[in-house]
Amino acid sequence: MRSTGEWGEFFPHELSPFGYNETVANEYFPMTEDEVRAKGWNWHTEDTKPFEGTAYVPLPIREYDERVVGFETAQKNIDGVLTGTVVCEVTKKPFKIIKQELAFYIEN
Repeated sequence: MRSTGEWGEFFPHELSPFGYNETVANEYFPMTEDEVRAKGWNWHTEDTKPFEGTAYVPLPIREYDERVVGFETAQKNIDGVLTGTVVCEVTKKPFKIIKQELAFYIEN
């Protein structure tokens, strides 16, 4: 690597899993998508297709608390939200809720 001049250099831009617009470099040295692609670097483009599956509509948080609705009802509601996919109201992107996150919301 020393004989070829590669020693101490950063990895090539082509190996980066991130787009230039996702890095801090873009904040200090802003470039357009065309400029970035002309250099052979990556640019991240958001996938804008809508969610096509069946979305789980979350219940009010009290419906997951066994102290409020009882153990069996709470477990049924918890199983539903943990196995379903929730869609964000703002971005319309799908996401999953994990057990620890739901427990945090129930406690607070």
